[in-house]
Amino acid sequence: MNIHETDGSTFDPMGQALNVLGALLSIDPADRDLDPVLLHFLAPDLSTSWPLLSTRLVKSLQERIIETMKSDPSGGGVPSPAWRRSLHVAFCDLFVGPAPLAAPPWGSVYLEEEATLYGVSTMELKSFLSAHGISATSPDGGPEDHFGTLCLIAAWLTSQGRLDLLNELLGEHILPWAFAYLEALRQASLDIARDNPTAAFYSSTAELAAATLHALQEERAISVTKKRLHHPQAVQ
Repeated sequence: MNIHETDGSTFDPMGQALNVLGALLSIDPADRDLDPVLLHFLAPDLSTSWPLLSTRLVKSLQERIIETMKSDPSGGGVPSPAWRRSLHVAFCDLFVGPAPLAAPPWGSVYLEEEATLYGVSTMELKSFLSAHGISATSPDGGPEDHFGTLCLIAAWLTSQGRLDLLNELLGEHILPWAFAYLEALRQASLDIARDNPTAAFYSSTAELAAATLHALQEERAISVTKKRLHHPQAVQ
C-alpha cells in the first residue's frame, strides 16, 4: 500500500497531526497542494487536531505561526503570494540547498558515523517498510528516512489501525534521532529568520513536531532504541 493513497479525511486526530507535520516538513510551499495545510493553522479550533498537547501550548505555537504570515504587510493574516515566496526561499535554505544544510532532514545523516545518505539505518528502514508492504517515496525523490516522509508513514499507519507497527517505526526509526534533528531545524530556522522573518514559521513547526513526538512517546509508552548520534548539530 502506498502512503500517498490515503485520503486525509480518514485520519483520527493523532494521524491528522502527523500528516500535517509530515506535509509541512517535506513539501515545498510553492506547491499549491500544501494550501489546505497552511490554511489549517488559521482555524480557531486548531488545538482539537493535537489532542495529546495542551490547548495553551498549541494556541501559543499557532499564534507564532500566524505571526510569520503577518510579516508580509500585504498578507492581512492570510497566506499571500509574497509570503509564500518568502516561505519557499526559507524551505529551500532549510531542506534543499544548494548550500550545505544546517539541519539535514534524513535520519542516516545523524545515525551514520560518516553522516552520509543511504547508510545502514536507511537500509534497515527500507527493510522494515518492505516487510510490511509499505511503499513510501519522499517528495524530493530522496531516501525514505526524510523526517517529513516518516511522519506521513506514521500518519498512514494510524489510519490503518496498525499501531503495533507505528510503535516500532517510532521507537526504532524516528525517535532515536528526531529530537536532535528538530532542535537543529529550530536553530537553523531562527538563524535564517534574521534576514527572512518568514523562516520563523519552521522554527515554530519544529517545536510543534517535537512536542507532538514527546507526547506520543509518553502516551503510547514507546520504548526507544538508543543509538549514537554523529551529526555535529546533534544534541545528545
